[in-house]
Amino acid sequence: MKILLLDTNISSFPIYLELKKLTNNVYVCGSNDEDFLARIARKKYIKLDYSDLQSLKRHILKENYSAVVPGCNDISYLTCSKIKESNKNVVIDPIDKTEILFNKEKFRSYSALKKLPVPKVFKVHGLNDIRVKVLVKPVDSYSGRGIRIIENEEELIGAIEEAKCYSRSKNFIIEEYVNGNLYSHTAFICNGKIVQDFIVAEYGSANEFVVDTSYIDYFFDKNLLKEIRQCIEYIVNDLKLQDGLLHTQLISNGNRFWLIELTRRCPGDLYSRLVELSTGYPYAKMYLKGFLGILHKEEICKKNDYVLRHTVTTDEELDFYSINYHVSINLIDYFSLAKSGERIKKSPFGRVGIMFVSCDNKNDICRIKDIIMRRGLYSLSV
Repeated sequence: MKILLLDTNISSFPIYLELKKLTNNVYVCGSNDEDFLARIARKKYIKLDYSDLQSLKRHILKENYSAVVPGCNDISYLTCSKIKESNKNVVIDPIDKTEILFNKEKFRSYSALKKLPVPKVFKVHGLNDIRVKVLVKPVDSYSGRGIRIIENEEELIGAIEEAKCYSRSKNFIIEEYVNGNLYSHTAFICNGKIVQDFIVAEYGSANEFVVDTSYIDYFFDKNLLKEIRQCIEYIVNDLKLQDGLLHTQLISNGNRFWLIELTRRCPGDLYSRLVELSTGYPYAKMYLKGFLGILHKEEICKKNDYVLRHTVTTDEELDFYSINYHVSINLIDYFSLAKSGERIKKSPFGRVGIMFVSCDNKNDICRIKDIIMRRGLYSLSV
């Protein structure tokens, strides 16, 4: 078996390790030869821009891979979806279905047609008299880039131009700002049914549109979770989606919820490791099984531990020297992304590392989260 992984970022490291358990012939592909997996894979790193479809198709045809697996970014997944028709070994949804989920404008249109719970969308000409907060965002960007809250018409043009700058297609969407807490619902689908899912509470301490702190919420309202599951399974069966992961960001005020974004690629910043450390569930293994056509429901959760994931970032550009902790924590894992002396850009453009913190219970994990949200856990410069 010979497998190609389209990603060299550290977030795909758990996927890479699981693939290595299946075969020694695991190749990684990307344009940055200094990236994490490019260095780890060494001679099995392919320096190739996988967004270049023709070059990628030629490479896959030449090397005759048994399977192609997308990593933890949208371009990787979209590329796999685009080459599906020309390669029988790519087990993935076709591009028309993929774009419904990945493109914010198309997903909002689909949701309106199907009466799914999503924020209200506004037309530009309908904003002559803004009386509520609205969000202007790119239709196809990521990591909170290009999103702005506006409350009056004078801010609209600037927000639209900013959104277009971060959009690959130069398109934007304007939608209502809904109040509530941000969560992700991450689910594995088999034969149109959810076989395992998790609710993760998410927060942004350095940038309100960028998740940098999260943990599994074992106490999420069961009735609301039932409604979310019904909604997700409806989408899966209506679009006839392939078996595999369906990851959803949503906002809930405790009584209702709004779908914000859906994706089928593995979430970044080692999200898979958060689930595995917390529950023992083999998230990365289940993710790749979807693209090998062998996803089944035999895997189980072995524990319910309290683990907090935090991406170390900054709300202002600075020179990074070290992480100086102001509070004692039980750090169980840390992945460094920056070197001492490096200039770090503010979130979402720069990251220092990803930490995993073990907590005693619900109160303890909330305590650490609150300290992080106050930006009181650590400092990065002298």
